[in-house]
Amino acid sequence: MNTLQHIPLWVWALLALLLLLGWRQSHTTRVPRRRLVLISLAWTVYALLSLGQLLHPLGLLLPGLLLWAACNAASSWLARPLFTPALAHEGRHLLVPGSWAPLTLYLLMFGLRFAHGMFAALQPEWAQQASPPLALAALAGLLTGLINARSLRLLQA
Repeated sequence: MNTLQHIPLWVWALLALLLLLGWRQSHTTRVPRRRLVLISLAWTVYALLSLGQLLHPLGLLLPGLLLWAACNAASSWLARPLFTPALAHEGRHLLVPGSWAPLTLYLLMFGLRFAHGMFAALQPEWAQQASPPLALAALAGLLTGLINARSLRLLQA
């Protein structure tokens, strides 16, 4: 329990924000198309920045980013049919059905990075090995791809 006291306050604020954003998407709502693109873009940037901080010091930046990109592309393409399309297209807005999938994906992305941070703090030698960061890159690619797949599915005409 003492370990949780050392977690910065901004981490808890980020978790609260993700919970709020995910909960809001559980209801059918009218969403600007631009917001769907920004959500995917924000998660992509977050994943790339996180992986860059993690992989660069280990000399694994290129293989990790290639692994992330491959998993992202595969997940984005293969998972698109799993998500419900928009209920209606209204010019620049979409009528998006409510879903708990975004909250689940946001929490998985947060949990993945949080768990890695905890392991790295508690077992520093573990974080210096190649396999955990590369596994994190692959999982982050899969999850980012799922977020992108949902956005792509909603934006389909």
